Amino acid sequence: MVVVEGYMDVIALHQAGFSGAVAPLGTALTAEQLEALWQVSPEPVLCFDGDAAGVKAAGRSAELALPLLAPDRSLRLATIAGGEDPDTLVAKGGPAAFQAVLDAARPLSVALYDLLAGASPPATPEQRAGFRNRLEEAAKAIPDRALAAEYKRALLDRFFASGRGARPAFAPGASRARPGPRARGGAGRASCPASPGCSGWRSTSPASGWSGPATCWPSWSATPPSCRRWRRRWGRWTCPRGVPGAAGRTSSLAACGGRP
Repeated sequence: MVVVEGYMDVIALHQAGFSGAVAPLGTALTAEQLEALWQVSPEPVLCFDGDAAGVKAAGRSAELALPLLAPDRSLRLATIAGGEDPDTLVAKGGPAAFQAVLDAARPLSVALYDLLAGASPPATPEQRAGFRNRLEEAAKAIPDRALAAEYKRALLDRFFASGRGARPAFAPGASRARPGPRARGGAGRASCPASPGCSGWRSTSPASGWSGPATCWPSWSATPPSCRRWRRRWGRWTCPRGVPGAAGRTSSLAACGGRP
């Protein structure tokens, strides 16, 4: 059983071999019509055009159906993309084209999430909180408690999955990542054949007291492997042992002769 929007669609589908096609004939789908559909099929397909009017009609039908759902009756929703309707789709692509639309019909629990999300999925915490409330309210509209719980679980599972895969465009208060030590050559300084963060740091001066190779430190807050007493102060790396004439401070990453 498939419900389409217009009587011309019904005629075209019957001619193409879809004898279960019906339409509300110019009026919005009613609760009485849904009850009649469920007497024929436990899961009829509602087929809508892909334009804005079709999306609105699908939303109204889903909202109408929620208080009438039961474990033994539900709906599937199909959408025809590309500005086509069943009449023109069958005329261009034949019965196979419309059968593909029916095969891609979504269960109501899946289609409901998409309808409530709209064209622009919520991104900010406020938008997501409002969207979550709408999902929970939709599940509460189902009178059967077990079925309502299953709808709530399915909707919120998808909601949380979408949150885990999204990154906020702006994170207030988040610390900006600092670059690692710059790879520079010269006596008493560290150099890296690749880039900060690699595992091949070397000392260009044997007199620096930092013997390589050594494992790189991935961030400014870590402790360099040459001396566990290194600290970051006043924008410089410092070591309490220091080097002669440096007063315990040096900006050279490899100029500390101390040992752990």
